[in-house]
Amino acid sequence: MHILKSMAGMSVAALVVFGCGQPDERSAVREPQTVADENNAYLAAILDDRIFRAERNIGMAAAVILPDGAQIYTAGERIAGGGASITPDTIFEIGSLTKIFTSVILADMVAKGEVSLNDPISKYLPTEVSLQNSLGDRITLLHLATHTSGFERNPPNSNARDERGIFANYGKDKLFEYLRNVTPESAPGEIYAYSNIGMGLLGYILAERASVTYAELIKERVFDPLGMVDTHLVTPTAMDDRFAEPHNSIRKPSSRWDFDILAGAGAIRSTLNDMQKFAASFAGFGADVDITTSIKSTYEQQYAIPGGDKSFYLGWISPTQTASGENIFWHDGGTGGSRSFFGFINNADRKQAVVILSNTAFSVNDIGLHLLDEERPLRELESLREIELPVGALAPFPGVYQLGEDETMTISEENGQLYAQVSNDKRYPVYPYKVNAFFYTVADAQIIFDIDDTGSVVSLILVVEGHKRVAKKL
Repeated sequence: MHILKSMAGMSVAALVVFGCGQPDERSAVREPQTVADENNAYLAAILDDRIFRAERNIGMAAAVILPDGAQIYTAGERIAGGGASITPDTIFEIGSLTKIFTSVILADMVAKGEVSLNDPISKYLPTEVSLQNSLGDRITLLHLATHTSGFERNPPNSNARDERGIFANYGKDKLFEYLRNVTPESAPGEIYAYSNIGMGLLGYILAERASVTYAELIKERVFDPLGMVDTHLVTPTAMDDRFAEPHNSIRKPSSRWDFDILAGAGAIRSTLNDMQKFAASFAGFGADVDITTSIKSTYEQQYAIPGGDKSFYLGWISPTQTASGENIFWHDGGTGGSRSFFGFINNADRKQAVVILSNTAFSVNDIGLHLLDEERPLRELESLREIELPVGALAPFPGVYQLGEDETMTISEENGQLYAQVSNDKRYPVYPYKVNAFFYTVADAQIIFDIDDTGSVVSLILVVEGHKRVAKKL
């Protein structure tokens, strides 16, 4: 859900993020246990460096979950300068990790015969919501769950200026308007294209099929069976003093994100303790509850596109492989002021899961992947603090840069402020932290200008979550 994902050309699941039911009585829910050893100290060192030296995050909570317990560590604050410490019971926005929960519900409803993966979406939409070219009969629930529906990433008819996020006031009428007018760029099942619309629509359809709200459905099918008592879509007032307030990528306060009809794409708020219970079930050593089999089925391959480089799973992207050939299934999440990571390995000789939660819009993916695969390096980070540049220092930078075959980046200057714009996207201000380097506040992204011996700018490097792209000046 971050706005700069497409800019970096990355395929990252990401994101610019009740009811009734009782826990299964067949077995007790496994409560998180802390394992105190040198690995816990290593985890502490990583988080402390990210928060206190590199100054990229405000508060973080992380767990490495193993069959015999978990190494956990929390650091930082719920509010910048507020003094309230992060704990395992602090509530975070988890953004797109919600999509894995939605996929578990789908798998559960398939197992119970309530829906089929091959059901067309038209089966569950009102008759007055008719998609063009019979798309409603061709797009299935499987396409929604595997991001192969052809729908766009984010709804173009949303309010991009709402400080509570683009999904806050996006209701049923807006969704139906989009569906009536959408013309996908690809046919269903042909191309992988990450879609918040598709997964949000899936959550809506499943709730409609069950004749409950999405909040009621996820509580009954997932939260309650796993004992996730502090996990909600809307944080109860009584828990508000445990909420980790969001902060942007330069650690300034930002707004909480709210969701309406597309809640299934990113609305969940949870704690490290609750997410450990969820994660353990994927790694193969969680509580034996009704949804255990459904959880496992989300990471069973559904299909692969001939000639493509991806296999498709319910909610998951193709797994990342370690040097030894182990599959790491992982997903990240984000809202306007939070980032999260959940990944796991479930092999016969190794079962492990990692959860990382942060109340800052700065990626934690490198930490999560490193904890699952030590061969994957941590990012080398420097502190980003705005500096004051002398008058005229911005003059060399404006111009058009060739970012990709069909993409350009336009750099402009207005009243002493530098702006960056990718193709026809919205332009965003960027701020100097070196004489030739600038950072965004809306995402974990920086621009570094390459200046030759004559003082002319020849190119720029766009860095998004550590991934670099070079763009020559035209």
